[in-house]
Parts: sequence; C-alpha cells; structure tokens
Amino acid sequence: MNALQQFLLNSNVKDLKKTFNLGGRMADHPITIRALDGDKYNTFQQMCIENPNSAKKRRFNAKKFNELVCIECLVDPNMRDAEFLQAAREQKGIADSTGLLYHCFLAGEIAAIAEQALKLSGFDRDLEEEMEEVKNS
Repeated sequence: MNALQQFLLNSNVKDLKKTFNLGGRMADHPITIRALDGDKYNTFQQMCIENPNSAKKRRFNAKKFNELVCIECLVDPNMRDAEFLQAAREQKGIADSTGLLYHCFLAGEIAAIAEQALKLSGFDRDLEEEMEEVKNS
C-alpha cells in the first residue's frame, strides 16, 4: 500500500470540523461546523429540486438547500440539540430546527455558514455554480 492509500484509509472525512467567526454581531461567538458527506449532499440536492419531471418548471430551491446544509453541518450551535429545541419551543414558540435557524441567524449569516460547510466538504466552487449545475442536471 502506498502513502496516499494509507493516508486515505486512516483519514475519516466524517470527522472534519472547522471553527470560524462570522464577524459582525457574531464577532465574539465563533461557530463550529462539520463537513457534509457525499450521501447527504446528494440527498439534499434531490430534496431541493422542485418539479423534477418538468424541464420548463424544474428549479433548484437554494433557500431549502442552505437550510438543510446548515442544520446538518452546524455542530456548535447544534440546531437539532433536544435541549436547545425544547428551550426554543418553551421560550420563543419555535416549532423546529428550521425556525430555530432563522431565529438565531440572519439570512446572510445562513448563506455564509452554508458556503463554509460546502467549502469544508470539498466544494471550493461558488455556490451559485453548484446550484446551476444541479438545476441543469
């Protein structure tokens, strides 16, 4: 076995994490994300194609894709943490992880988190290019 094969065998892409700062109002509160694996990425792509059987009406729902990526990849804060969700329900009337995401982050912050998660997952191309590729597939 060569060195590359040994490296790949010993690396676990599911454990890739990154802590970063969104800046602005979040400057004092870094967040941690994890990489998105290929199976989840493909599942999310399929979930976000609207009217898949119509070439004229088919479109990619980027908003939904960003939501799914953020909820899946956010480690801290974890949008699926049972205690966090319970507190959000009781204190703010928030029903689910998506509502919690929009309560906690501004729209631009959500886009930035999704972009960072995709970069960590090996997608260094622009998110718009990714969405166009999915839409045209």
